[in-house]
Amino acid sequence: MLKNLLIITIIALLTAGLTIYFDHSAPGVSAPISAPEEQAEGMPAPDFTITDRAGKRTSFLILKGKKVILNFWASWCPPCIKEFPDLLSVATADPDNTILLALSSDIDDAAMNRFLSRMEKEHPDAMSLPGVIIALDDGAAVTQGLFQTYQLPETILIDTGGIMRHKIPGANWTKDDMEKLLSGL
Repeated sequence: MLKNLLIITIIALLTAGLTIYFDHSAPGVSAPISAPEEQAEGMPAPDFTITDRAGKRTSFLILKGKKVILNFWASWCPPCIKEFPDLLSVATADPDNTILLALSSDIDDAAMNRFLSRMEKEHPDAMSLPGVIIALDDGAAVTQGLFQTYQLPETILIDTGGIMRHKIPGANWTKDDMEKLLSGL
């Protein structure tokens, strides 16, 4: 009986120790920047660099001076699929001043590209605009590491000065709502 109690205690202590170790040593994860909604709004967006589908690297700092629709999505997410055409429509309504930066949480390029091929057939003009930047967020470094986004879709509207102004979780918005929010940036 005493031997069993000792074994259970040792296992519990090892489990607790490993949990604490791995929680504090997760690579690429920093303190939440935008976890609570009220903290995201009014804070500067962190700089990050992504590589788009064409292999072009883009730093977020280069986008300053434009309104940015930063969208976190995945091809396996039904609300993401539903809202994507509307995001394209809103972003391309003012292509000189607005950038859609869509970061996919798909595990591989193939799943993302299958979905985007469909979008290119349905919206060929929108998908080819320079103001539409789509990239795979490899390892969720930006989605989860910088922005602490764990529920998809999520959209953050960033003003021309690089300040996060609106955080929109989910796909419960209309094009009119989004256009009003963007016009106020």
